[in-house]
Amino acid sequence: MKYTPSRKALGLVAASAVMTTGAVAVTPAGAAVQDRAAQGWGKIWKKKLQDKADQRYYTKTQSDTRYAGKGGSYTKPESDARYYSKTDADARYQARQRTYRGTYLVGSPSTVAGAYVFGDLSYGVTLAAAPTAHYIQVGAAVPPGCSGTAAAPSADPGHLCVFESQALNVGAPRFVTNLAFDASTATPTGAWLYSPTVGGAYGFFGGTWAMQPGGAATVAAKGAVPEVGPTEGLPRVH
Repeated sequence: MKYTPSRKALGLVAASAVMTTGAVAVTPAGAAVQDRAAQGWGKIWKKKLQDKADQRYYTKTQSDTRYAGKGGSYTKPESDARYYSKTDADARYQARQRTYRGTYLVGSPSTVAGAYVFGDLSYGVTLAAAPTAHYIQVGAAVPPGCSGTAAAPSADPGHLCVFESQALNVGAPRFVTNLAFDASTATPTGAWLYSPTVGGAYGFFGGTWAMQPGGAATVAAKGAVPEVGPTEGLPRVH
């Protein structure tokens, strides 16, 4: 029996053929547009972007002229042979000693002659050993171990030099002492100062000081200033 397609079926076949032909025709045009877009971005890269991007990086030639090659630097054994380590340098050279300086003022009201006025000074560091202490009254000769004046005090290593700039209503002996009130002594952290008064009136003395450690010195956790204790048995004048 012979089959005869309907008009509807023939129409569907014809429409399908037209769509397929159109798709084949459009594809080359789309490829051309993509090629032109790619060429446009290539021009933009070369003219607008490449120079700026190149500035962010060194070329190999530029890097070679700026930085040393492997043969231009020392290995650790070569450096150790050429330079001192910290231990070598510490053993070879004496550490530069710092001179510590400050001011002091000792004074108190007094109703009777012979009463004592007390004060203290603190270095702000703790010494490995107490320095040799000197008290230099106004007009007195500067002893060995000290130099300068009350305006510019200085001390040799291992010495504390207390310079006086003013004194009023105090006795001729003025003392710098350790905690045992031994004259011309100090402690590893500071010293006491005292003097008897000569009348029933306000007495004081003051000035500047300089101290240079004779050995190691470490920063004190606190200003370890000797505190004046009970007056019983104090002080003994030498």
